[in-house]
Amino acid sequence: MKGIIKLVLADMKYKKGSFIGVAFLMMLIVMSFTGSVSNSDDLMKAINMGFEQADCGDLLVRVYTDMLTEDIHDTIDSNSHVFRSEYKETLLMTQKPLVDGEEKEILMELSAYSGTLLVFNDDFSAFLDGIQPKEGEIYLPYKMKTLIEKNSEVIFSAADDTKFSFTVKGYYEDPMFGTTAVSSNVCVINEADHKKVLEHSSHITDNVRKIMSCSDINIHIADGFSPYELKKQLNDECSLIDMSMYSPTKEDLADNIKVFSNTGTRMAYVYVTLLIVIVIIIMANSISSTIEMDYTSLGILKSQGFSQWQIRMLFVIEYAVSLTIGAISGLILSFPACGALIRLFMRLTGMLTKADISVVKCALLSLGIIIICMVFVFAATAKIGRISPVRAIQGGKDEVYFDSRLNVPIRRKPLSLLIALRQITSNIRNYFGVVSIVTILIFFLVSISAFVGGFDADAIFTGMSGDIVLTNLGSYSLSDKDKTEGVIYSIDSGATLKMECRHRMNIDGQQVTVSTYSREEDYFKAIQGRIPKYYNEIMLTKSVARSVNKKIGDTVTVKYLDKGLDFVITGYFQTVSEYGVYAMTTPEGMDKLGFTEINSAFITLSDKSAKKDMIKCLNDSFENVEAGEMKESETITKYKALIAGLMDIIAYVFYGMSVIFAAVIVIMMTRTAFLRERIDLGIYKAMGMTSSVLRTQFALRFFVLSVTGSVLGGILSVLLTRPMLEFMLRAVGLTDFATGFDALMLILPSVIVSFGIFAAAYLSSNKIKQIEVRELITE
Repeated sequence: MKGIIKLVLADMKYKKGSFIGVAFLMMLIVMSFTGSVSNSDDLMKAINMGFEQADCGDLLVRVYTDMLTEDIHDTIDSNSHVFRSEYKETLLMTQKPLVDGEEKEILMELSAYSGTLLVFNDDFSAFLDGIQPKEGEIYLPYKMKTLIEKNSEVIFSAADDTKFSFTVKGYYEDPMFGTTAVSSNVCVINEADHKKVLEHSSHITDNVRKIMSCSDINIHIADGFSPYELKKQLNDECSLIDMSMYSPTKEDLADNIKVFSNTGTRMAYVYVTLLIVIVIIIMANSISSTIEMDYTSLGILKSQGFSQWQIRMLFVIEYAVSLTIGAISGLILSFPACGALIRLFMRLTGMLTKADISVVKCALLSLGIIIICMVFVFAATAKIGRISPVRAIQGGKDEVYFDSRLNVPIRRKPLSLLIALRQITSNIRNYFGVVSIVTILIFFLVSISAFVGGFDADAIFTGMSGDIVLTNLGSYSLSDKDKTEGVIYSIDSGATLKMECRHRMNIDGQQVTVSTYSREEDYFKAIQGRIPKYYNEIMLTKSVARSVNKKIGDTVTVKYLDKGLDFVITGYFQTVSEYGVYAMTTPEGMDKLGFTEINSAFITLSDKSAKKDMIKCLNDSFENVEAGEMKESETITKYKALIAGLMDIIAYVFYGMSVIFAAVIVIMMTRTAFLRERIDLGIYKAMGMTSSVLRTQFALRFFVLSVTGSVLGGILSVLLTRPMLEFMLRAVGLTDFATGFDALMLILPSVIVSFGIFAAAYLSSNKIKQIEVRELITE
């Protein structure tokens, strides 16, 4: 054993460049997954702590207070699986608030202070102690810090024109609805202020509704009973879920917060898997070259009594030590990187999480990677068993140098290129690893480009739009379409009215947002099948289809309040709204279900000069509608900028890591090739070739290999990028990711990688100048 340890130390000192390279690659791999894994673990700890402090139940149901009857109270409280339940009134502000005198496109909810409020300090790094809202003060969720500044004045108005003014005093952590993935903006005010506003709230039967009282039922379940089963029970007994605005479980709320983190983790795992494959190829190529170059030395070891198993273990130990050093270095360097990543994701989650490294989990993952690599190292050393001391004395040379009979003819012009091609085709096995690595790198770089290019923030956050927006103040519905168009056409005959109607409904026991549109042109596009045309047809997202276990042509039952109808599934579509839990039917279908209230409506003018007259005429004609000039929601604008920025950061990080990874790989591969071909290069010099010609020829060979790998990587990208991205983005509702490959997306990474490899190979071949013809005499 002492002999093996001495050999290991001597070999690692002699070949330190190769082992430093492997350690560096392992360090990059560990850093790639440590940040993502630790961020997910830290976020989960923060979520659990936040839920505990907020006393979050296992099931949260929101209904309009007007619809909450004593029968519902009794049904909930008498259920044997309900441990306890709390009822809290939240005020839904169905209006645009005035912020410092300017109308803002933001929907807000007002909740009364209930004893717990985690208010951030000025740099959002910790919480302040003992903060309670005073009269006239309001605290906003963290995600609104970019929308409304501190100390701003926020004014709401009731249907009777009573005004309520609040001053923004700070931002707090909302563990239940604080993520940007949820549209609710729950703001906290003083209890006395809450009662004053509540007195001026509207009822669901009123024509004008600016403030609506909602009851949030927080249900804690006993004996580990499933919240999904409880939802079914309560719905069967009192139709609670059918009449609710939403009914998420604690698990659903946690998933809302983790959705971006989970997507990032999936991307990291795919990236790490590709890097591991590359490292294995690198080690296999290095081992093969080492056995070829050190054939005589290995034969001498056998003659001195070392068995083939001991020699093979020599390689295993050397690479295990190198990988372990890289893993430890990666864990250490991950501490600052993890902190930066957590602060980045805080913009999306709204949760203050500790920057703790999941040392044990990451160490176990690193150990797993090392074990996998060691298995491949042990397999790659199998040819050592064929080494004999006698043959080793002869140098272990094959009778025929080249392993292929595919010969490229050699001509005077272009001599360097033809010699490079002849070397590749005559000894394909030695260059297979280079081509494979370039293929994987190009595949990943193109996939990242496709992801960033295809992730269109405008398409995700922007639905219908127009020149004029109609805000529903009460009972505006699809039945008002004809009257609205009559008013519109009296001023601008070429104008277009677009209306959307949506509400959460029960589809085969699953709560799903069902929508419809006044114009077929505004329907979601079918990615499979067709759009619905008749009153009994519906189109689902693939997420909903999977949850109800139905496919195109099957029938689902849609329930809203006391009505239930069967619908035929005509096709699939996709959207990130509601994380893909979405369905769409026709206006006639929504009318049959009994819900036709308009959620959003827009008018596109053919005569832009008629805008002011149109707005005035609409406001004079409708009591339950407020017409105004269309402005993009500031919430959407800020979120689009945030998402676009995050996409750029993701692209830069992955591109940067890939470039560093590729640089290390190229240096290792070209160095190994140079050492293996030192004698061959000496022969070329003896034939009169200069050092500059040989360096160009050496670099050209790797350039040809990189171009070959780039072509294969491009083909692989076209075939596999779409399903890979759909797997990663399924959590946010994208089940059919559009990957439109253009020439630049495929060519640019190939050009960068190919010329980068050419430059690295040319630079690493600088030692060709040191080769002298007299070295051949020694051989």
